[in-house]
Amino acid sequence: MPCTERRDPFMAEKMDAGQTDDHKGETPRTSEEELDFSYTQNRELSWLRFNDRVLDEAFDETVPLFERLKFVSIFGSNLDEWFMIRIGGLSDLTLLKHQPKDNKSNETPAEQLQAIFAVLPDYVSKQQRALDQIESKLATRGLERLKIDDMSDADHSAANKFFLQQVAPIISPQIVDPRHPFPNLRNGQLYVTCSLNGPEETGMLGIVEVPSALPRVVELPAAKELWRYTLIEDVIRDHLFELFGEYVPTTSATIRITRNADIDPDGEGVGEEEDYRQHMKRVLKLRQRLQPVRLEIQGALPKELEKFVLAEIGLSKKRVFHVRMPLDLGYVYSLEEHLPADTRATLLYNPFQPQTSPMV
Repeated sequence: MPCTERRDPFMAEKMDAGQTDDHKGETPRTSEEELDFSYTQNRELSWLRFNDRVLDEAFDETVPLFERLKFVSIFGSNLDEWFMIRIGGLSDLTLLKHQPKDNKSNETPAEQLQAIFAVLPDYVSKQQRALDQIESKLATRGLERLKIDDMSDADHSAANKFFLQQVAPIISPQIVDPRHPFPNLRNGQLYVTCSLNGPEETGMLGIVEVPSALPRVVELPAAKELWRYTLIEDVIRDHLFELFGEYVPTTSATIRITRNADIDPDGEGVGEEEDYRQHMKRVLKLRQRLQPVRLEIQGALPKELEKFVLAEIGLSKKRVFHVRMPLDLGYVYSLEEHLPADTRATLLYNPFQPQTSPMV
């Protein structure tokens, strides 16, 4: 019969608790002390470095010029989605009484956000530099974006015609004052804002939603071998003086709010009799009204009005990004069809021709 050793219950309890006589007086190490975080990195900062490598393609001289412009746009769209999901999720976690720590960096959600917003401005500035370089080179290759101040009389005439015929009939200017509450600014939507002075009031906020039903790109009279355009938000800013009656706009800016979209589409469940398409429609509408996580401003919005907007949407100043470049660069893909025929081949990748596998 095999011999078995009896285990002393008291000693077993001490050993399970790490309190044997050999280690008497030592403080048991916590799980955090056992982890070496020098071998891991924060997930969000790692993702930002990945997206930075996407932007590096826009600086690569071996990449065709218009394809480099696409990489600038891809960097921006990646950042938008990341803000909506990852920053939105971290922002929700900061509301918890006991914030969980990240197992890669040992940081709470609030500490992660602090580290993220410390490095973000450099990435946005780099995107701006890339866009400036590429647009200046494209202007010599047959594609030019004009700002309002750079337009000729003929350009202003074409932009004015577009505004009167297509924009003016469908926009709804709003004045925010004690009699008109602050409107809901939808996620990702562009708005033209301005400071207004009236007969008896000054420094009021005017808002015009940029109509998404119209194209962003407004064609201007073409020069020889050069396709020229401006953006619809710039056309609206140039005509603000016509929209608010006796109120006079002084300064203007284009703004865009990014909202938290980190929601579970099936979180509330789908009713047995409910059409799943209608359920998803409700979820997508909800995304338009969730908590803001970022405000972008292109142009000059007075500090007082900026503080007012931040207070109304419940956003801190560190989440405001002032930029010179257009907000939402998704329009660049529509420019490809307007590339001049004589330079088109050098501005794009060679088209890929599918081939039948020799093994088939």
